[in-house]
Amino acid sequence: MAIPWGPVPVVFPIISPMDGLHLSKAAFAHYLGGVVDLLSQRTGTMPDMSSSVPYIIHRLASDDVALMDAMLATFGEAFEDAETYGGNRPGAAYLKRLLASDQFIALAAVADGDVVGGLAAYVLQKFEQERTEIYIYDLAVAASHRRMGIATAMIQELGKVAAAQGACVIFVQADHGDDPAIALYTKLGTREDVLHFDIAVP
Repeated sequence: MAIPWGPVPVVFPIISPMDGLHLSKAAFAHYLGGVVDLLSQRTGTMPDMSSSVPYIIHRLASDDVALMDAMLATFGEAFEDAETYGGNRPGAAYLKRLLASDQFIALAAVADGDVVGGLAAYVLQKFEQERTEIYIYDLAVAASHRRMGIATAMIQELGKVAAAQGACVIFVQADHGDDPAIALYTKLGTREDVLHFDIAVP
């Protein structure tokens, strides 16, 4: 892991033929949490069968602008930051281009037609080797649908996408004091303690 971003970054190793990483069967099963059993289902959609509230995990494509708008609203509510996620929301053309990009991954958890969770990640093309890393920029679940395994399911689905793209690692940051996020990421990955700095653009 060459670029730790954030106060509490966590690295999720994945199996990649490009990277040469080798995980034991037990470690692989622990990380994916049974996602291998779901590989036969339609790419980009993963239904959850264990929750009392059924939902699917859907990877957004360029024609899913409405879902992206709903996901932004979910982020604003979950983070209690409506201004950032709704005050100057991108237009449809911008979101369409973003969702069509190979460098951006958006996953939405949908239950009863409503977006109840979202994950936004970026694909980083590396320079020191011919490989990629995936950075989870935002991940949130609506308060009404927490503790149902939705966040874990979205990370598992991202793991499938990352493996298909030949990425070598997934990483994410969490704020100190965000105990639920830290507990989730610790369960799935390896914690690294570093400092994070925002540098203003002149």
